[in-house]
Amino acid sequence: MAEQSIIQAIFGIEYIIKKFYSVIQKNRSTIEDRGYDNSDTVNDYISENAQMKKMCEDGGAKYFEIDGDYKEEIQKVYDWIDVQIKKII
Repeated sequence: MAEQSIIQAIFGIEYIIKKFYSVIQKNRSTIEDRGYDNSDTVNDYISENAQMKKMCEDGGAKYFEIDGDYKEEIQKVYDWIDVQIKKII
């Protein structure tokens, strides 16, 4: 059986401040509906992401922090996944 990896994409503070209303709130249920009611604030979201980052660091989980251009930074996630797949096959 292949080793499993957990990765997490985390938004950095700058990204959240710039994109919270125009991108994050608008699109956060695109992949999966988590039942968000859009009542949380920018500060709530920053705190949530900081907690997730700490959990990743404490648990040794791989994470990617998106704090600039989403498309460029998410490509790093895809590239990392491609490398992991090549290690398996």
